[in-house]
Amino acid sequence: MTRADVLGAYAGLGPLLSAADGAGATSALSRDHTVVTGPAGMVTVVGGKYTTYRVMALDAVDAAVRSAGLDPGPSRTADLPLVGADGHVEAAPGLHRPAADAGTPRATAERMLHRYGGELPELLRGGGRRSPAASTRGCAGRSRTKGR
Repeated sequence: MTRADVLGAYAGLGPLLSAADGAGATSALSRDHTVVTGPAGMVTVVGGKYTTYRVMALDAVDAAVRSAGLDPGPSRTADLPLVGADGHVEAAPGLHRPAADAGTPRATAERMLHRYGGELPELLRGGGRRSPAASTRGCAGRSRTKGR
């Protein structure tokens, strides 16, 4: 495997919550998150998992609103689609023309649809600052490679 085989990657630190005494192996630590409101009202989220960011955001916003003495009311986050989710299904049949115009093989465009969703047609037309089509040319037929 070479760098050319990697289609995407991300990295970061994952803070974990430990027991109050600090004992225990990291594999046994909780992947849950905790929202802490400091004396000045600053809200901090600690712990958690990347895949639960919406729940963490909901808890943080609720804590901030309560800290300000307001009622958070019902959350709308469960009903809000993620970026690219709107139009994902509708974009699939119409990808051939924008992909061809961008010089992107059809198989690559279909794979990109799973990453960019309904935003893909605009990206293929060059609507993004950096067209993903330019960085994926030559990747047709390759499987997605995940890092460890």
